Parts: sequence; structure tokens; C-alpha cells
Amino acid sequence: MSSDKSPLVPLVRPQNLSDPQQLELVRKILEKSKEGKLNWKKSTDGTVFTSVGQRLAISFSHSKTNPLAGWSTFLVKDAQQVILSVSNVNENALLALVTGSTRSPLELAVQNLYTAVNSALEAGMVQSAIKLLDEI
Repeated sequence: MSSDKSPLVPLVRPQNLSDPQQLELVRKILEKSKEGKLNWKKSTDGTVFTSVGQRLAISFSHSKTNPLAGWSTFLVKDAQQVILSVSNVNENALLALVTGSTRSPLELAVQNLYTAVNSALEAGMVQSAIKLLDEI
């Protein structure tokens, strides 16, 4: 009898996650976010996004398969193309555990950016609620 079991397929990472320029791009986005120069917003479907004029769009798509993961894909794109796309390797924690996947410095930087942006958005919502209550 032959076994028809397929071997485990490693996670496919389309981007070169060790490219120092990509890491610098994410760090620059974090820096500008902390300086308040990027106006992040959250859509009703959970997508977190911002733009730099009409030249650059930056977004985190919300994880629909694992809400605890927060985000599934981080994108930076201009009018013609995707400049950077990073998938959240921890979106599927079981797959990451089985394949032994660990986060690259780029993935960690994107996670740090997501955490900072989300914290700022939540603080802004709380501040808005306090302001509304003060007006009563």
C-alpha cells in the first residue's frame, strides 16, 4: 500500500523579508505615525489605512480567520503597483507552529507598527468619547 499523505508545505513568503530597504520603509512609516504626520483611519470592515497624498496608500487588512491576530496583510502601494506586501505569519497560529515558522525582522517591524497604530486609534476613540461626555 502506498501512502497518499502530502508532505507539509512551508509558508510561502513572496517578499524578501530580509531586505534592509523594506525594513527601513516600515520603520519610516512608524516614525511618521508617531510624529502624527500620518492620519490613520479604521473602516467598518476593520481595515486600518492611511495615505500620503494621492501618491502612497498604506493599509492593514483585518484578519477574518483569526481576529486575535489583528491583521492579515500589510500593504504599501503607489498608483501603479504594490511596493511592499507582508502577510501575518501568526494569523494561522497552528500552521506557524506546525511549520516552525518564526517572524522575520520585517514581520516584527510590521507588527510593531500595527500595535502602535491600533493603540493610537483606540486612544483617539476614548478621547473622543470623553470629549462627548464633557459636552453633556
